[in-house]
This record gives sequence, structure tokens and C-alpha cells, in this order.
Amino acid sequence: MAERRWQYWAERTGDGGRLPWRSTLLVAVFTQAATGWAQHAQPGREAVDPVGRILLLTAPALLLLRHRYPVPVLYGVCAVTLGYLAGGYPYGPVFVSVAVACLAAVVAGHRHAAWGAVGALWAGHLLIAHWLYRWLPPPGDGAAPWGTEGGITAWAIAVLAACEVVRVRREQWARDRAEREAAERRRVDEERLRIARELHDVLA
Repeated sequence: MAERRWQYWAERTGDGGRLPWRSTLLVAVFTQAATGWAQHAQPGREAVDPVGRILLLTAPALLLLRHRYPVPVLYGVCAVTLGYLAGGYPYGPVFVSVAVACLAAVVAGHRHAAWGAVGALWAGHLLIAHWLYRWLPPPGDGAAPWGTEGGITAWAIAVLAACEVVRVRREQWARDRAEREAAERRRVDEERLRIARELHDVLA
């Protein structure tokens, strides 16, 4: 049962027929709520003000169009995320929108665009954390530890790897379905041919 549900979800990913309201709302609510917890765990980061809340809401809002315009949405989400990070706000839940947008782009067949967007996000964070931080909030902040960069790098690799797994499984399910449908058509054709031969023998 769990396997069938996961297969159904993966097959629906990338479907541009209707807007994914429920999953987008879930991401938005989780991001807003979990960022409050992340803020308590990262007292050295900038407090999430109305601007930060708007950025946290903008990224999930873009996800509504991820099945119709996967690449622009992914790059838009990455740009919003960079703006959020440049504001010095807490790390954590903001990356959920990036992961969802990346998945939509990869399963839609835009693997290289997804890799490029995630790579640009990683490079942008590196620039912010080790050079631009001097002119960005929070005041008096220093360069991010390289351990943080290692965590961001591991996260990016994990997201891309997970997206590739879903893409491969989705393609495999599509091939299996096509093979089953072809086998069923052959069976029906053979049955029709058998009936036609029997009728021919009877009438003869």
C-alpha cells in the first residue's frame, strides 16, 4: 500500500494539469512555523521581521506554478532564498521550498537547469557567508564556519540525489506501465484472432 501511494505521488509530480494547492499550503505553513523554532535555536541570526516573513511566504507561493513553469519557478525560489539568507535570517526551513522546486524541475526533465540553480544558490550563499557578510545583517557578524558550508554542500548533494532517484523510479514505472499496456493489447489481439479463426472454421 505504501509503495502504491509513493508511486502515485511520484507519478503526479510534474503534472501541469492543475495547481498543487494542498502541497504548497503545507510547505508554506511548515516554513512559517518551523522558522520560529529555528530562530530560537540560532540566537545569533537576525530576528525574522515582516520582510523575512514575506520572503518565507513568497518562495512557497511560487511553488504553485512549479508544474507549469518548473525552471523559472526554481530559479525564482533560489533567488528569494538568497534574499532571505542575505537578510541574515535563520537557516533551516527556508530550504524546503528549494527542494520541492528542484524535484519538480528534475522530474519534468530539466536536470541540468536544476543542477545549475542549486549550484548558483550554493555559490551565492558562499559569497554572502564569506565576503558580503561585512555589509549585511546581523551587525557584527563574522564569516560563516566552514562546517556550515559543508552542511549546505551535503544538503545540496542530498537534494539532487533524491530528485534523481524519484526521476529514475518515475521513468521505470512509466516503462512498466507501457509494457503492461502493450502486453494487454497483444493478449486482446490474440484473443480476437483466436475467435475469428474459430468462427471461420465453424462457417467453413
